[in-house]
Amino acid sequence: MKQPQRAQRNRYGVALGLYIWHADLVSEPMSNSARDLTKMEILRDILSAFRLAGVDVWLLGGWGIDGLLGHESREHKDVDLIARRDDRKRVREALRTVGEQIVEDTDVKLIFFRHGCRSDIIYFYKLPDGTLVSDLDADDPFVYPWPPGAFPREPNGYLLGMPCNAVTWEAQYVAKEGYTHYKKGCPLRQKDRADLAVIRRHLGPGAEEELKKYFPGVPRHAPEK
Repeated sequence: MKQPQRAQRNRYGVALGLYIWHADLVSEPMSNSARDLTKMEILRDILSAFRLAGVDVWLLGGWGIDGLLGHESREHKDVDLIARRDDRKRVREALRTVGEQIVEDTDVKLIFFRHGCRSDIIYFYKLPDGTLVSDLDADDPFVYPWPPGAFPREPNGYLLGMPCNAVTWEAQYVAKEGYTHYKKGCPLRQKDRADLAVIRRHLGPGAEEELKKYFPGVPRHAPEK
């Protein structure tokens, strides 16, 4: 399979956007069992497993937007989540009941399938100055910051008839806007343009310009906490 060109490593949006785009490329075809369960049911099983294990996870991407909206607004191909890097071991343990096939498990991300539906979990951690960042590629000289308050402690969304946690509108913008920084082979997809339109409607005045300062990455050699 032809691999996408490597993103420039001095822009936060490029790297995160490329990660999500590449995930779509390598997704496996949906199995018959996946068609027997709706994506909502698969998502419910995943979130329930983490809730029962006491592991905090936040919805990203399309499902994250729908969590903030309180309803399913479009069809979803996969599930994107983010968790604390310190919880990696607990994440793996929680997936014993729902992760039928774990295909990648590193310090950077965990990829698993349930009933043929792909789910990706990336991690965040704290730098000494308190900035929360994600490491998206072990070979990348940069890690990528999240805006303050990106991961609310209390449920801030509603899906499946129950409260859920999703990254904030500001964090959604920082992630999705990365697609506009793509180079060759990384076009802005129609669903991402639609998602960005929804996100922008929920940002406060001047927020979009302010959030652009998060696109430059943080050098990997910065001490971690």
